[in-house]
Amino acid sequence: MEALFFGIGIGIVGMSAAAWGMFDRWVEHKEKLAEKDDVASQKIAALSSENEQLSQHIIAMHDRVAMLERIATDRETSSAKLSDEIENLRS
Repeated sequence: MEALFFGIGIGIVGMSAAAWGMFDRWVEHKEKLAEKDDVASQKIAALSSENEQLSQHIIAMHDRVAMLERIATDRETSSAKLSDEIENLRS
């Protein structure tokens, strides 16, 4: 009878150790997943910031091109008048 209790005791200890090992692996796995999520969140934040900066840069470049187009096509500017005067003097 004592051998049976000893065997059951050994079995319980073995099952407890196995369960603890599984629980410990599960916790480590969850921690690794959380770390990956943190890295992914940081990358997303960095890309969002870069995207905002690039969007602002594109807006600024668009405004500059619009200004240059207006200067190039506006015949009332002093540079257009000066160019016309130079052409008249050449004639």
